[in-house]
Amino acid sequence: MGIMHLVWHDRRYAAWDSFEPEPYLSSSCRKRSKCSATLRHRHRDHAHILLTRKAGRGQTSWCAGRLRD
Repeated sequence: MGIMHLVWHDRRYAAWDSFEPEPYLSSSCRKRSKCSATLRHRHRDHAHILLTRKAGRGQTSWCAGRLRD
């Protein structure tokens, strides 16, 4: 599918680490206690999915035959 990593509920699941969960804070936050509620909320109520460039263009084997020009 071309997923590099996803972030949800203050955890990152990275392809390069077998999608094992690890604690995650935005690069804008030095410490959890100093991070704004708004910024932390962005990573708690929905998922962020980072795709490879090929996946973003629909050029992975998973996309083959699914997308139309």
